[in-house]
Amino acid sequence: MSRVTAFSNHQQKVNFAEHISQLLKSCSFEALHKSLKDLSLVNLYTLYKHLSKTEKIQLLSKLPILQKIDLMLLSQKSQPVIELLKADQLRVIDINNTVAAIKSKLGKKTNSPIAVVDEFKQYLGMIEWHRLMDAPEHDLIANYLSEVTKLHVSEAAQNAAHIIANNNDHYAVLVDKQDHLIGILNLADIINHKRIKDQQTPTLPYLKIPVLSHVRQRIFWILALAVVGLLSGIIIQSYDDAITALIILAFYMPMVADTGGNAGSQAATVIIRSMAIGELKIHNWFAILYKELRIALFIGLGLAIVSYLKIYFLSYGIDLPDGLTLKVIALAIALALFVQVLSATVIGASLPLLVKLCKQDPAVVASPAITTIVDVTGLLIYFYITSTLLLY
Repeated sequence: MSRVTAFSNHQQKVNFAEHISQLLKSCSFEALHKSLKDLSLVNLYTLYKHLSKTEKIQLLSKLPILQKIDLMLLSQKSQPVIELLKADQLRVIDINNTVAAIKSKLGKKTNSPIAVVDEFKQYLGMIEWHRLMDAPEHDLIANYLSEVTKLHVSEAAQNAAHIIANNNDHYAVLVDKQDHLIGILNLADIINHKRIKDQQTPTLPYLKIPVLSHVRQRIFWILALAVVGLLSGIIIQSYDDAITALIILAFYMPMVADTGGNAGSQAATVIIRSMAIGELKIHNWFAILYKELRIALFIGLGLAIVSYLKIYFLSYGIDLPDGLTLKVIALAIALALFVQVLSATVIGASLPLLVKLCKQDPAVVASPAITTIVDVTGLLIYFYITSTLLLY
């Protein structure tokens, strides 16, 4: 058996670092060697980080060449995978064992992988317990070795995740320059660490962010959406005949567009606020859209009734084509408004999630995008429904 050793607390790290510092200053190299002899690479690296620059140079000069290389490689990386190792128990066995001997030593079935080393403690491979279940007991375990991702302890955590995933493994074996087994790191641990780190990444307050930084962050989206906004003019032009035939459609076009924009922005604001305080995550998208759709049904119905009453009772005196009544026109516009509220609310709730999925800032991107997209879709919905019901 072996264990990934680690200092139990911060104070223990500090105390040991001070002890080593005193030994370095007193040039008590025999005592220094004794203190470092049984120290794991994990703890040696932790100690090294707590020393001054001069003490680091002194320590390196007293270490074996391969151990010195390990520490130098580790110190060059901002976040090597060795920092993610936990003090977990590892099952380590010698290559010369038989299947029967391993079953006797381990005692019972285990889901944990078993590391195999040679007589010099150098890593050789892994064994999955299920492969030993039906194996002849006199077989040597060398016949059952499996290859898994092997990484040096100085590998960057972000690169390690890609390497493990690309190799279709769920963990990696970490070794030093002597190929000694240092520990086993699960892909899930790397991913969870990155998620926590992302959540804890500090951001500058609004007033301390330079103006040009705000400009760079916003201008691309404003320009891109301005180009998309040109579609609004194209849509209005394509329905020019409908507007000419029914001038009343032009009167209520701003109402439909504004209502859609308000509904979409309101939904987006609620979602962005909930995401910011950690209430909602991207994987909640189905529940979010289902809830917002139900909300939109009630809001849309209420607005449709109000718009119907407003058009029916307050639009007298407008010339209408033969065969059309104000009642029918009010019903068509109310229906268009109802559908517009539904679509705008769903779009408003969806965009912050999509923007977050693309690793952008929903507060910067979602609001202008909603305004443009809802305007375009709203005009399409409005003119398609009213022209279909009233003119064809």
